[in-house]
Amino acid sequence: MLYTLLSLTVSQCPEQDSDVTINNDDADFRDCLTIRSVTVSNLVTRISDNAFSKSSITSITLSKTVTSIGDFAFYECRSLKKVTLGSSVKTIGGSAFASTALTEVIIPDSVETIGGSAFASTALTEVIIPDSVETIGWKAFYECGSLEKVTLGSSVKTIADYAFASTALTEVTIPKSVETIDWNAFYECGSLKKVTLGSSVKTIGGSAFASTALTEVIIPDSVETIGWKAFYECGSLEKVTLGSSVKTIADYAFYNTSLKDAIIPKSVESVALHSFSAKKLIFQSLIELYLEETEIIIYNVPDGSKSMELPKVHCKNLKFIEILSLGGDCTIGSNYVYASPDDDLHIKIYIEKDVKSIDDEAFSDVNIDIFAYFGTNELEGNFLANAKSIRGVIASTNYQGDSIGGVKITKKVPSYNIEEDNTNYELAKSAGLSGGAIAGIVIGVIVVIAIIAVVCFFIIRSKKKKSEDTAGNDV
Repeated sequence: MLYTLLSLTVSQCPEQDSDVTINNDDADFRDCLTIRSVTVSNLVTRISDNAFSKSSITSITLSKTVTSIGDFAFYECRSLKKVTLGSSVKTIGGSAFASTALTEVIIPDSVETIGGSAFASTALTEVIIPDSVETIGWKAFYECGSLEKVTLGSSVKTIADYAFASTALTEVTIPKSVETIDWNAFYECGSLKKVTLGSSVKTIGGSAFASTALTEVIIPDSVETIGWKAFYECGSLEKVTLGSSVKTIADYAFYNTSLKDAIIPKSVESVALHSFSAKKLIFQSLIELYLEETEIIIYNVPDGSKSMELPKVHCKNLKFIEILSLGGDCTIGSNYVYASPDDDLHIKIYIEKDVKSIDDEAFSDVNIDIFAYFGTNELEGNFLANAKSIRGVIASTNYQGDSIGGVKITKKVPSYNIEEDNTNYELAKSAGLSGGAIAGIVIGVIVVIAIIAVVCFFIIRSKKKKSEDTAGNDV
């Protein structure tokens, strides 16, 4: 049976299963369970909000006169498997086709905006976003569990929160038009193994690629911010290349991945406490570090960097510090390596080139198992003598002195790899009196003088009393 409706309301829903044609912008079929196929005539310019929501529609063909599809227009049409969009549609509203049985859809070149949750929880397997689309809305394809392939058009600027989260995508290419990948955009895409980021992306939002199957990520030079948990729990992620403009790496950005190491570029201004679970980080910039999991810190700063004091290091599990290059004349200041008394930190330190000076209290919080210095500038002071403990002291054969930081050199060698040296060196001997030793001697002298003074006082007092007693007896 075929119905042609000029102004159908829900109360006029056909009594029997029917195919219908609509000729009015305000037609309303919500909750209608007797319609099947729907044809939209050339008299219609828009599909209104909730027009067919929760109805029994199975297919719909939109005319070329339709320019917009309203919010929730076909929401929860559980039997809707086929839709043909007209060539003039510009806007697909929020949740327009959400929770339907759609397995495919052709989005025409006229579409500019895909609203939030527009195709969420559908059975789509592939989507081609035309070049006309600039915005992909919040949760636009969220929980499309069968969606394996998406092609993004060349005009998309923003991929909104959860846009493709919890889909079956295996790879995705972000076009150069995209500037922002928002929070959770590809979150929990468990099959996503490859992503190619466009050259205009500036921000990768929090959890944007968290819990995916990515194995390698190349962050382009355009990216400035990597958000909170951006690649969190990417268990297969073994390699990341950070672009030259990254300034901020937020907390947990690369945490719980399989990264063994990462190079932090010169542009980086801050790395959060749990940014990486990688054991080795190589820094091309000098920034203060608060890291939880990192065991090996390597500085390899390009030449030409400004002279400065090396920023402090707060790393609970630190084992190695390797200073290959600082890029300029740098000093190491007081409490350079900070550790709480409970940490009982034992570290090995390798310095490949000259440093200007090292403060006497630079390592006072830590135990140094090996200190290796391959510069030629003699390092004076007592920075090693004042460490909690110091064992092996290694120097280059070109080093002229016989001590470093107030401690005698254990041996001199032409070359050295500190990560491969597992020698259990004995406690090193002081080259002279350390600041602590001098302080102890001074205190000891003061105590001895005080004791002598007290003894003298009692002796004089005793003699005086005897003298007084003798004088009394004479009287």
